[in-house]
Amino acid sequence: MHKKALESVAEASIPNSVGTTRSMVLLGVIVALCVAVAAYQTTAFYQDYEPSAGFTHLWGGVFAALLAIWVEEDSRGRPDVGLPSLDLGLFMFLMWFLFLPWYLLRTRGPNGWLWIAGLFAAAFLAPLLQLLIFLLLG
Repeated sequence: MHKKALESVAEASIPNSVGTTRSMVLLGVIVALCVAVAAYQTTAFYQDYEPSAGFTHLWGGVFAALLAIWVEEDSRGRPDVGLPSLDLGLFMFLMWFLFLPWYLLRTRGPNGWLWIAGLFAAAFLAPLLQLLIFLLLG
């Protein structure tokens, strides 16, 4: 009887596939920053200006750090995920490109593929827009 009560409490504490409010706000910030950086880089490409390498490297680090923070926030209250027993934030920062697809598929099931596609599109929005401008304007 005690075991069933614990299981029901654990199931009630697991957030739904949409996630917690904090994780959704953080995800919105990530997407907004991706769009802003893509708009800047695409505008620079259109005007034959290349953003500095420092900016590009800084954005890569900021993007990885924000993803690490988002996964750590999103994974709170998900005991079924089976996260590594080390500092998840550092692990995500260093290995986000390998760990993120596994995490999204594990926590969202088949809908994880949509999340992967969406984050992939957000991460590569600037190059995709630049390619589109190049193809359209020749």
